[in-house]
Amino acid sequence: MLEDAIRCYTLAARSSRRSHQRALDEVKEWVNTRGDHDLFSFDSICRVFDLEPERMRRQSNSLEPIAISRRRFCTVGRRIAIRASD
Repeated sequence: MLEDAIRCYTLAARSSRRSHQRALDEVKEWVNTRGDHDLFSFDSICRVFDLEPERMRRQSNSLEPIAISRRRFCTVGRRIAIRASD
């Protein structure tokens, strides 16, 4: 789930496609919703991997899409496949 969110952000942040932007908005909302209100909340997932949720949140919110290397990969478990060309 965390890997999928990172992939989605990495690729959708550079895209102008409406479907990619909706996916990006969904990821940003998930990351920025605080608390472990359910098993699949961002905070809960971070704690499973012994990651500090606030630190991860700050880092993900400060990512610059241009600074992320362009590689081909597909998101896992999403309705849309996001692909970037080299």
